[in-house]
Amino acid sequence: MDRTERLEELFETSVSTRVTIPEIKVKAGEIHLDPDTVRKIVHAALELDHALVETAPDHVARDEHAERVAKALNDILKGILELAPGVETTPTGRRESLDVSESVVVVIRGDERKAVRDVLPEATVVQIGGPLIPEDYREVNPNIPDPVPEGIVKRAERARRELKEALEKRGATTLIFLREPEDEVADVVEKELRNMKEELGVEIKVLEVDFENLTEFVGEG
Repeated sequence: MDRTERLEELFETSVSTRVTIPEIKVKAGEIHLDPDTVRKIVHAALELDHALVETAPDHVARDEHAERVAKALNDILKGILELAPGVETTPTGRRESLDVSESVVVVIRGDERKAVRDVLPEATVVQIGGPLIPEDYREVNPNIPDPVPEGIVKRAERARRELKEALEKRGATTLIFLREPEDEVADVVEKELRNMKEELGVEIKVLEVDFENLTEFVGEG
């Protein structure tokens, strides 16, 4: 296997969707139920039931409702996993290869852009450098003054402009955001992109990438 083939294989195994379905299995014939954990799951389930009423008749959660639904779902998932000492969880997440023929790939940092371009030279890759909305920089750094400094405003405006230009030039139907897991900046950017879906006129696809292993391998060459 030559270096290019190894790099492609590493990239494929570094990219994954974030949808993981745990399979709960009984271990040793019993499950120990922690009362506080079970109550947390039940409380979160009631929040979902309330959301059904509040979002009738279309049952689509938006804005604040969407945030509450997401929190309830996360609380349920965390509660289930907290019962893990009495069960076995078998994640069934999937790896995914990328079709970039009608897509624009978005990354945050320069080393991420280099790694992606080395693996997918045919891709249009946009490095945005940080949040796309100046005020959102405070979610990463609360010490940013008010008003937001002009340098940050111009940086965010340039990133949005370059992103829109790349989407238009590519004739893209999908924006693929490649992000590190457990990354505060990426959390902010992901939220921004999902909120900008209609403005950008494309589908938003978010994939997690183990950029640390990928960039180390790219750097070896």
